[in-house]
Formats: sequence, C-alpha cells, structure tokens
Amino acid sequence: MPQKDKKILVLCCQGPFQDYMIDQLDKEFSVCAVVRHEYPDLNPQSNRIVSKLAHPIKAIQHLYARFKLAEHDKRAQDYINATFKTENIDRENTPELFTDDVNEQAVVDFIKQHSPDIICVNGTNLLKNHLLDQIADIPYGIINLHTGLSPYSRGGNCNLYMLLEKQPQLVGITVHHIDKGIDSGDIIISAQVEYDEDDNYEIIDAKCFKLGIDAMLEACRRLFCGSADRVKQWEKGKLFLNRTGYSYRPYHRLQVNSLISRGLVRDYLKHKAEVDQRVKTVGDFRVC
Repeated sequence: MPQKDKKILVLCCQGPFQDYMIDQLDKEFSVCAVVRHEYPDLNPQSNRIVSKLAHPIKAIQHLYARFKLAEHDKRAQDYINATFKTENIDRENTPELFTDDVNEQAVVDFIKQHSPDIICVNGTNLLKNHLLDQIADIPYGIINLHTGLSPYSRGGNCNLYMLLEKQPQLVGITVHHIDKGIDSGDIIISAQVEYDEDDNYEIIDAKCFKLGIDAMLEACRRLFCGSADRVKQWEKGKLFLNRTGYSYRPYHRLQVNSLISRGLVRDYLKHKAEVDQRVKTVGDFRVC
C-alpha cells in the first residue's frame, strides 16, 4: 500500500537505473527532492593521447574494448528496455539540485530545506563526515544501495571485480545504513544475484540494479513500519578502490565476459547449493 505521507530525498548520479529508482520510490512514497551528482566531463581525445604516450598497451586494450563491448551492450539492451520502464510520473514540480560534489554546503542546505523522512543514495561520491554530521537528524536515516555484496565487497565496481576474481557467489547487492566508512554501515537487506547461463556481464550488472532497486523499496517499507533488520557487518571484506589497486578499465568487462563464455557462471550454477553455504545474506530478500 502506498505511503505518500513518507518523504524521500534521493541522492544519486545520472542514469537510466537511477531514473527508474526515483520513479519506483515516487510511485509508492513521495519523492520530495532529488540531488543529482554530475561527474565532470573529461576530454576523451586528450585522455587517449596521454594514454597512448604513457601506456600504449592499455591504449590498445581500450580501443579494442570499445569496439568489442558494443556487441555485449547490444545483447543487454533488450533486457534493460523491458525491465527499466519508467511510469512517466510527472516530476516537473520535484525540486532537483545538480552538483559535482555531494558534500558541498549547497547540498546540506537543500536537504534541510526539504526535511525528508529518509535519504536514499546510489552512485554518488563518498558522503563525508561534515555532511553526515549536519544532517544527522533525518528521522529514518540515510540508506545506500550498494551494487556489491557487503561485507564481502566494498567500494566501486564490486561485482565486476568479484567476477574477475572468479567469485560469482559474491555478486549481489546491499542496502545499508550510511556511516562514516566506505559501504560499511549496518545492513538492512543483502542478496545474491540470480544468474541465467546465457547472461553476459552487462545483463548481470542490470539484474543487480533491478534487484537493488527492489531491495531499496523493501528496505524503506521495513524501516517505516519498524521491522527492518540492522545487522553489523561481520568482516571487512575486500575494498575495491583505485588506492587498493582496482582501477576500472573497460577492458575488464571484456575479460569478465570471456570468463563467463568459458563457463564461470555455468560451473557455479552446477555447484550453487554447496558454494552458497559459505555466503551469508541479510533480510531474507527474494524477488518473485
């Protein structure tokens, strides 16, 4: 049942998955405002020149990946178009703030102006301590959709790197409270992705976002009715960041698709029951 008296402020990056998340939240609750994190545009021509001069092998891999990934993106597009249909909810009157830094004072002021009951986050830069301190009185807190299975993976591109490291059982999503660490807050819901044998990485990634958005809605429902789990993370897991040696390149997607074509997912599905015994999730969440 819709709870239109509950005000949600969404803090996210730009993209079709985030647009779908906003529409789904607004369908059931009331999205009172949106903060959009705009990543700065980089000059691709300059980047290519610098890359060729400094790392010619990486430059060749980058060009090859751009060519080959078009096939994989095309394979995933039908699934994405069918799954992430927006309801065309009229949000013309929903205030939006665009920023290249979610921690700036303008964002704090914008949040306070709209007095949300909860803040739902996905795809922004890390929320820093001074912002969290200034908006600490949000009634239901600040929750994040992390496209990774915490605590086993934290940081960026977690599911990609877990597949690259041949750990398909650790690919999934987590909805957690935001604290002052990196994807380290108490978990409300976590879940593994459901694979099909013919999935490529791009379909798996889209499935994770769909699962995560559904989990975000369910987490809000449980928080508002007082039934949400709050589970402390039981291990540190792996931290996937540039500073820990994980710098994303499109070529990584090709590598993962190659592993999948050679049987990574197929072999996992054959032994799923046994392998999954070593994986813990929170919230008993499944999408029917």
